[in-house]
Amino acid sequence: MKLEDIQPEWLTELLRAGGSLPSGAVAAVQVNHSSRHFSTVARLQVQYTADAPSTAPTALFLKSSNRPSEGVFHAEVKPTLRDAPAIRCLGSRVEQEVTWLLFDDLSGTHLSLPEDVPPTRAIYEQMVDCLAGLHVQRWEDAQMRERFATRNGDPSYGFLFKQTLGAFGGFVDALEDRLSGERRALYERVLEVWPRMCLERIQRGHGVTMIHGDAHPWNFLLPRPGQAGRLFLADWADWRFDSGTHDLAFLVSLPCFPEQRARMEQELVRRYCQRLNEGGVRYGWEECWLDYRKSVIGNLLWPVFWWSLGSPSSIWWPNLERAVLAFQEQGCEELL
Repeated sequence: MKLEDIQPEWLTELLRAGGSLPSGAVAAVQVNHSSRHFSTVARLQVQYTADAPSTAPTALFLKSSNRPSEGVFHAEVKPTLRDAPAIRCLGSRVEQEVTWLLFDDLSGTHLSLPEDVPPTRAIYEQMVDCLAGLHVQRWEDAQMRERFATRNGDPSYGFLFKQTLGAFGGFVDALEDRLSGERRALYERVLEVWPRMCLERIQRGHGVTMIHGDAHPWNFLLPRPGQAGRLFLADWADWRFDSGTHDLAFLVSLPCFPEQRARMEQELVRRYCQRLNEGGVRYGWEECWLDYRKSVIGNLLWPVFWWSLGSPSSIWWPNLERAVLAFQEQGCEELL
């Protein structure tokens, strides 16, 4: 089914199954759809029959994806979290290996940052606090880790590494001499060592928590100026159990150029560590900083991953440069 083929009857079934429409039905729906790099989304304006409750949502956000992991998060994981920073999911279903997810449309109260413009320090602090509040809830949670973090990994974990490893040869060929021999050798070393380091950490469980997995600044929804409210995180398809600093390095290190990193990076990591400590987690600063540096290594995988999925060069090319520069700044070579 395509987004433009959505009918009131189909939407009624989805809302009823999710418990958001106990009576009445959808009478009409207006679909305004668009494509993203990895999913197709639409904003829906909905009208109901007269017997529907007055609280039935009229502004909805519909997303389709060929990956089931986001549906698993909203159905099985989010209900176990306390006040998770995730938008309310009103219904979901799987049809012909496509997962459909229906959310509240928060565009009237929240906004995302302008694309490719990193946050200010004040906004970064809010984002770091949001991540720490999520991570503290499942810190070294053995029961949940055993359920979702087996050796084969959850779908997002396997998807990231397999896609990157399989695509690297083509990535090298495509870049030709744009990727120096030195950088190619660096990548080969990282691809050999870093995935094993991550798997060993997951298996030990020390310092492992549930992470968002795609916590770049533009996946955060911020209250509009002058409006009270909290931050939300969108796009949970890459959630998994792993080092919390993976989220942090993806948020802080990868989007920023060296000058901005030099001004605020270490302070933001300290803030993250402090928030975890305040939440009852025993996590020393030196251990946290070391884990963060290891996570900076992992950022090197993302440009290859994005290239392999057909993302425009405006996404993966500047991120390649920032990832390599951060690796060098942090002296990550010694960690391999």
